[in-house]
Amino acid sequence: YLWDNGQTTSSITIPQITSSRDVKCYIQNVHGRKQLITFHISVVSVRPDIILNGTSYTNTLNLIVNEGDNVSLSPNVSEIQSYGTWEWDNGSNEQVLELNNIATSQENTVSYTIDGKKYTLTYMLYVKERNDRLIESGNYLIRYRNSDSYLTNNGSTTSFQDQTNGKEQIWFINHTGTNARYTLISLKDSLAMNSNGKMSSLALPTHYATFAAGTDYCSFYNSSKKYWYLDEENNLVLNSKTILDSFDFELIPYTGDITSVENVNNESTNAVEYYSINGVKQDRLKEGINVVKNSNGDYKKVFMR
Repeated sequence: YLWDNGQTTSSITIPQITSSRDVKCYIQNVHGRKQLITFHISVVSVRPDIILNGTSYTNTLNLIVNEGDNVSLSPNVSEIQSYGTWEWDNGSNEQVLELNNIATSQENTVSYTIDGKKYTLTYMLYVKERNDRLIESGNYLIRYRNSDSYLTNNGSTTSFQDQTNGKEQIWFINHTGTNARYTLISLKDSLAMNSNGKMSSLALPTHYATFAAGTDYCSFYNSSKKYWYLDEENNLVLNSKTILDSFDFELIPYTGDITSVENVNNESTNAVEYYSINGVKQDRLKEGINVVKNSNGDYKKVFMR
């Protein structure tokens, strides 16, 4: 063995490493053949740690917590580099930020300055709402935050695609009574997305959504508590993930074609197609709120007395 510091033992100890580096060693076998091995040592100056109700989570920036939890944001540095200064975005200069009885999702940023260099960490805590939120019935875009893509009706299937501003990405989300379960109806063809991610003429309330408190970020799931996620090809998978570990989706209210409820009679709608509030096609206007499609291809909500 021959290390780049001149030592010839099979292993060496490098004390008090403060920066990343490569360490090289030549190994010669009994036949005289030499081989170069390079060890890359990567030094992390500030490690993001979180303590949740006494349990430590190492090297973690994002965490889902419950309302009322006690959280300590505890960035970690080695003892040899502990003489720097801390600054949180709330003005605190302590190393640890204590968040007791947390009530809403929040982002917290801390900077650590040492020897003229500044290192910055941004923590994101998502507080899971105690009860599923009752979404107001209306038109929405459903955005996948990780790739800035949108739930798209492809005709018979669904996927997440770049924004098109077309009706294939506008979804009428409706709930029945006070139940926080929903039908997702496409404005493209008035078909509903079923629990398998397929488009269907049968509009059933098969979708649920859990939100991060204080945000419009959510995680959709079905009656079996299987959460939505996207595979490597951006395809939507609905019946696999059993653990809530992210809030990857965002509900964005759409304020285009349908903006209000209009009081009408049978003769005043200029409609060519009629639908119930659940998206079920019907032959005429019926008492209560309806969705109609006019000769221009636009949809609107109307109230029939």
